[in-house]
Formats: sequence, C-alpha cells, structure tokens
Amino acid sequence: MTTKFDPLKGKSHIQQTAWRYPTEVHQSIHWDKRNTTETLDGISYEYNNYGFRNPNLQEFYYAHSPIAIGCSITLGVGVELNQTWHSQIHEGCNLGQSGGTVETMYRLLQYWLPKIKPVRVRVLAPPRGRREIWVKDNHAIQFTPSSQETVFPQLLSTETEIRINADRMKSAIIYLCTSNDIPCTYVEWEDIAHVCNDYGADGQHPGIQTHVEISRHFSTL
Repeated sequence: MTTKFDPLKGKSHIQQTAWRYPTEVHQSIHWDKRNTTETLDGISYEYNNYGFRNPNLQEFYYAHSPIAIGCSITLGVGVELNQTWHSQIHEGCNLGQSGGTVETMYRLLQYWLPKIKPVRVRVLAPPRGRREIWVKDNHAIQFTPSSQETVFPQLLSTETEIRINADRMKSAIIYLCTSNDIPCTYVEWEDIAHVCNDYGADGQHPGIQTHVEISRHFSTL
C-alpha cells in the first residue's frame, strides 16, 4: 500500500493560506473620527472619510498632492490646519497621526502611495524611541517611552536598539518612496527640535511660530 504525498501535511495554517494584511493596518489611528469635526482648546479638527485631519470633502485617491506624514506635530495638535508646517509649504494630504511612530508612517505610506500618487512626500519623523507593535493581527500599540498608560518593553529601550531601528525605518521609508519614483524629504525631530520656541493651544505641542520655522527648514532641503 502506498501513501499519497501531501505537500501541505504538517505545514502551518499561515503556510497553507495566502496571508493578507488586515484592513486595520491601512487605517488611520483616528479611523473612529472619520467625517467628524471636533473643537479642543479652541482649535478645530476636521477629519476626512479616511480618518485623517483633512477637509471632509478632500478626496485622497489620485489626488497627486504632496503627502506630509509624521506624528501629532504633523497632525497639528494645538494649531489650526492652515497653520501647520506642511500647509505653509503646500496644501496636500496630511497623514499625521497622534502617537505615530516610524512603523506607523511606513505602513500608511505603503498603502497610500499608490493610491494618492503624490508628487512629493515630506516626513517629519516622530521622536526616537517610539515603537508600534502589533499585539494582534488587527490591533497595534504605539509605545512611547514617557507614556504612563503602557509599559515600554525593556528589550526595545536600549540606545543602540533605538538608533538602529530609526535608521532601518528611515531607509525603508525612503526606499518605499524612491521605488515609486516619488521624491522624499526626511527630517528627524531631533535635528529640528531646537526651533521649538512656542506652544500651541494645548500647551504641550509646538505652536504657530515653531511650525513656521519647521516649514522654513523643509523649504531649504
């Protein structure tokens, strides 16, 4: 008696089934705020159909507009949208995310670059040390070293690991853009933090003058 060879026998479910990113990977951290407007500290925050801080009627698909991406500084917490550093350069698609990390930027660009087809990408990288870890297929945690809500994993907290990850993700993001023939300007927050000389309406994030200085820096690159 001969036994038929089963090429899938003993293989894991992942090996047997073609795996795809779950929908949540491509969504904004602010997905629950899509098509809403809220006012905090006297500042209006309008979110579009995809959960990004952009005018409600702004369509992303084939917009061919510049992309600005980063954390809450790029989102513009504490200032009006037209006062943000990127709006002062060129109105475009704002993919800024509160608590965003370099991993957040990578996964969002991976999804949105071929859909927006931007003429340029401007990256203001979040402060070093933040990490995005997917604890489930459809749930990520944005770890921030100073956060009181989550315990930052010790194995991610050494200076060497932080620097290597920052370099690795920077290279990945730049490659993602250049492989799509899209110019990318990448600025790390630590290289520009010295221009932060005022605060926004929330009293914590950069204010209007700081956004002006950041826009001037990008304009020289």
